[in-house]
Amino acid sequence: MPHKKDKAGQMAATTVTTSHADTTPAANATPAAPAMNTANANTDPVFTAEQEHLSHVYEKLLHIEAEQLSKVSSIAQGAHDDKADMAEELTIDLADFDSTLETLANIESLNRIVDSYNLASQTAEERLDRTRLLLRQPYFAKVTLQLSPDRPPRDIYLGVCGMNDETGRLFIVDWRAPVAETYYNQSMGPTSYKVDGRTVHVDLLLRRQFEIERDELRAYFDTTVAIEDPLLLRALTRSHSSKMQAITTTIQREQNTVIRHADVPALLVRGIAGSGKTSVLLQRIAYLLYQNRATLRPDQLHLITPNDVFSRYISDVLPSMGEHNPQTDTWQSIAARWGISPDDRGIGANTVERLREIDEACRNARLAPEDCRALRWKDDVIIPAPDIAKIAARFGRVQSSRRQCECVNEELHDRLDQMIQSEATSESVRYAIDEMEIEEQCRLFGHPVDTDDKDEVREAGLIFLEEKYAAAHKAVDNASWISTRRLSKRILGGRGLKPIERTYLRLLFSGAGDAEARYVLIDEVQDYTTAQLMLLTQLYPHAHFLLLGDPNQAIYEGCASFEEIFAIFEQARGRGNVSSCALLTSYRSTPEITALFAPLADEQDRIAIDSVRRAGTPVAIHECHEQGVYENALASAIRETAQQLADGASSLSGDSSNGATNAAAGIGAVIASTEDEAGRIAARFDLPLVSAQSQLPEKGLAVMSLPFAKGLEFDAVIIPDASAAIYGADERSRRRLYTAISRATSRITILSNGKLSPLLHRG
Repeated sequence: MPHKKDKAGQMAATTVTTSHADTTPAANATPAAPAMNTANANTDPVFTAEQEHLSHVYEKLLHIEAEQLSKVSSIAQGAHDDKADMAEELTIDLADFDSTLETLANIESLNRIVDSYNLASQTAEERLDRTRLLLRQPYFAKVTLQLSPDRPPRDIYLGVCGMNDETGRLFIVDWRAPVAETYYNQSMGPTSYKVDGRTVHVDLLLRRQFEIERDELRAYFDTTVAIEDPLLLRALTRSHSSKMQAITTTIQREQNTVIRHADVPALLVRGIAGSGKTSVLLQRIAYLLYQNRATLRPDQLHLITPNDVFSRYISDVLPSMGEHNPQTDTWQSIAARWGISPDDRGIGANTVERLREIDEACRNARLAPEDCRALRWKDDVIIPAPDIAKIAARFGRVQSSRRQCECVNEELHDRLDQMIQSEATSESVRYAIDEMEIEEQCRLFGHPVDTDDKDEVREAGLIFLEEKYAAAHKAVDNASWISTRRLSKRILGGRGLKPIERTYLRLLFSGAGDAEARYVLIDEVQDYTTAQLMLLTQLYPHAHFLLLGDPNQAIYEGCASFEEIFAIFEQARGRGNVSSCALLTSYRSTPEITALFAPLADEQDRIAIDSVRRAGTPVAIHECHEQGVYENALASAIRETAQQLADGASSLSGDSSNGATNAAAGIGAVIASTEDEAGRIAARFDLPLVSAQSQLPEKGLAVMSLPFAKGLEFDAVIIPDASAAIYGADERSRRRLYTAISRATSRITILSNGKLSPLLHRG
């Protein structure tokens, strides 16, 4: 790297603009896409016709909104009136058997009426929510299909959700509907889509994209290929915010392949930086919820994210598509629930070998009485160990340890229920309820309790004890009544087990994992070890897995390779039950930034990495050999980047042609190599520090360590010290630097406090 002497004779920082056009295909700037048609109604008949159609659709939506508001209000009033009438007529008479039966029948009749009102209200409110979602943008695309030669072509408008009119006809089709695949396949002419296993052949005559805000058509564009997608290019150059946005309107063909992939036990997706892995994952969740809407609940999907910052970053995506968020976890939260240290990733000596020994030992093992320990609630013994041992002995001849444990669990749950029934009217429970504050009684029971009324006390006692013993029921489900120390000693020999090994033994032996989970989606899977993934296959024993990651971003020690990940899930879900896909186009970064991180990728990915963005601002690299010069360069970079972020996306991209569309202030990050460095920089420059407990600011510049930047993207990035001392020539440094650089979309500034990393030298 060349250097210059400043007037004081010191080594001055040198700014180097880099594009590396001769080192990677990514440097080839995308050809300028044809401009979108933003003509007005006076000059373009197509624009006029589409605006008229939009206005008509918008009027329909407004009418539906008013209709549903009226319906919700009417249902609520009807429910109120009917309940009041029936309450007046309902007489509780338990004097004899016949009177009791009549009373119970009347109560059941009232409950059915209430249920019907609740169902009608829920249906109306869901339609109202979908309508309001569409009022923001009624649709984003249109396809014209020739369904058969003897029928006229049919126009289909696609939106984030579907909507039908009073006749039941869909006038907006959900983007997840089978017919929408003709849009995302991007193949003009003869094409097809599948419905209920049947292939429908059609002729795609027109594929039109729209830029719409409420009832105003801003622009339209007829296109056939993704790389000339002007809506995509506009979306890519907009300023970012503290929350990820849905990519429904700009899903590309290779992304659509993953989103609509057949439901398989495990799908492993390898995607380069900026290829939209996380967005695809969230769209996949929306697609699964749509395809299985009659049988799949959001709480049956589990999303495992890198950290809580990332979880908050993506929290608005699914609600923006009219769907509820799934269960969201991190490795840290899962580990904490099972008594594993959050930092324990199973990379100790022989951990994987030990887990495989457990696999083998559990094949023919059965529960012995000495393996049982007492079931406890806080410090109290609820069911003693000898009682549990007797139950286990009765089921000693069942076909597997899992079935044996299931049988024990059923009896223990019954025991707990019997305890609740017998204690509900006890004096101790009545006293506990009487001692509650009125507010607490209303929270738990819905009303204050008359402790002189035996029936009321019993009803409240049942609720009180069910809440009290909920943790005990959970302990039964988790098989915490098994002593893994004694069990492991008996079937594995005398060696003790580490927490992650003990948990694996408990899950594998008892089947105590989450049997309700149907789908588990893991983002940044390249950061997991073999031991972690083996444990997760047992924690969610019946779930289908979607695993997305980039091996070039494996920044931690001991991570499983993609080949090892594939093998783990083949062993867990069966040979032939694991599929794989690749995402090889980078949509995030400008060609200049892509060209900087592409040479840091594995060779097989390096060849394929390309950017669809238009050329932007050159990369700036400052190599400083004096502490004072480095400090001044860092201060200057932070000051200039903060100003560029305040000016908006046009300033960041160096393109003033985008106009007001991209005028919003952007968000940027100073990505430090360690938490200590991040803390020092944040304190010195009075910048927000992103940690596990915080979230990204709405705009401006924030400071974070590299692990918290994973999966996020920023308009501008500063790497404060990419010196050889921080990022050497080793593999882990290469992956860490690749990860840091690829967070930037429009601008990046790299400094080094001393000699620049050899990974960034080019000659």
